[in-house]
Amino acid sequence: MSVARPRRRFLLLALPALLAATALGSPTTAAADTVGTGIVCSTYNVTTGAATVRFGWANSGVAGAGIAPGDDNFFSPPPPDISQPNQFAPGNGSFDLTRPAGFTSLRWFLDGVAGAAADFAAADLPFERPCPERGPTISGLTPPAAAPGAGPQGLAIFGQGLAGGTVAVSGAGVTVATAGPGTEQRLDATVTVAADAATGPRDVLVTAPGGEEVGCRGCLLVEPAATPVVGPPGPTGERGPAGPAGERGPSGERGPAGPGAHVVHAGGAPVALGTDGEATAVARCPAGATAIAGGYALRGKGAVRSLAVTASGPRGAGAWAVTVSTSGAKPSRQLVASVSCLR
Repeated sequence: MSVARPRRRFLLLALPALLAATALGSPTTAAADTVGTGIVCSTYNVTTGAATVRFGWANSGVAGAGIAPGDDNFFSPPPPDISQPNQFAPGNGSFDLTRPAGFTSLRWFLDGVAGAAADFAAADLPFERPCPERGPTISGLTPPAAAPGAGPQGLAIFGQGLAGGTVAVSGAGVTVATAGPGTEQRLDATVTVAADAATGPRDVLVTAPGGEEVGCRGCLLVEPAATPVVGPPGPTGERGPAGPAGERGPSGERGPAGPGAHVVHAGGAPVALGTDGEATAVARCPAGATAIAGGYALRGKGAVRSLAVTASGPRGAGAWAVTVSTSGAKPSRQLVASVSCLR
């Protein structure tokens, strides 16, 4: 059957309007330019082994057109008439046709024009543009690569209609476990790649509970994990201000007194905080005693935003000195050092 066909069009006009136009001597409206636009989308069902293909058409006129099956409305290769539409409203439209995988490639000619042919090759059907209202779609996945021998690795798939689907990856050496039912827009899986698996791109497939299957070709790359490059360390930044002191922990149990010695405690004189919030206080042991530990306390009223002990240690054998740095402290606050002595 030749592709080039003489055009036969039928204008669909209401009878009263046609009679009125004839009576008035007005010219009739030209026939609509209606042509086939090819494949809109295709959904493959792995359970039934069939694909549903949506063929599109466009009527650029302002009135509907009738094109009966025949020389201007046929499929190639034959049979030419497989229940395609013969009435075409203005604008764009479509109709669905279901055929088994492996069926002959089909092209629909409408008024002498045809779009792309429908491909029913089984290896290609999951990767055609899926119809959005029928089965799942894949818009992306992360991460885009999986490393051989690296153990289980997470894989998140994004799209539509993914709830309840199962995930598969093409090629040998890759096992996949779907992590859960997922949601309409996300499906998670765990991928394990064998250490000796071949590197290169792999296809990712999602099969819905009803058997509809969709895939993204070559979207997961199997490759060894990159070795991180560690550069020389950068310069050390300036030390920031000290944070607030933590709460004092509970005191431990008192140990037994040593033979011929005992511990005494003494406090020092209060020292007012300077205008810069810093102060050093000293507590001294009784004569003949040795300082073994020390501490401090703040006296007076007023809030302190932060406090840091910048020095705390013995001063000579019989004294203990404590230096603090504060911010937000009022001058009325005083620092008092304390010392524990052994004699």
